[in-house]
Amino acid sequence: MAPATPSTAPQVDTTGGYVTGAYDNDGFTQWMQGDMVQYAVTFVNAAGESNFSAWSSWVQVGASICAGVNIPTDPSGAATSRNLYRKFQSSQTPERVLTILDNTTTHVFDTVAAVNFDPPAQAPEYPLDPSQFAARSNFP
Repeated sequence: MAPATPSTAPQVDTTGGYVTGAYDNDGFTQWMQGDMVQYAVTFVNAAGESNFSAWSSWVQVGASICAGVNIPTDPSGAATSRNLYRKFQSSQTPERVLTILDNTTTHVFDTVAAVNFDPPAQAPEYPLDPSQFAARSNFP
């Protein structure tokens, strides 16, 4: 049987009402200054994943990203791991950002920047006919 739904919500580390982050907000991520972020957790074992916990309070994204988050443990001990989800107020789309492979860790950092890179340039075309390749031998 899958673990029960967590009874407490994660709590985000804050300084002055803003995310207390590990890195400067470079503007190339989903962490847009002025947006809001919140977290939920699920408990997981071999039988499945629980429902989401309640979501944490909204916390404003400032000049720092990669939030520290306090996460609950499963008091019943049924969970063997936990998943941390986040959503930004601008998108409202929950996304799993971390799997914690134990039921003892109580503080983690969301270091998933979700950088959106442009697709790669078109690959160069190479000749398919082997006779078009120059051959060289190191033997006389």
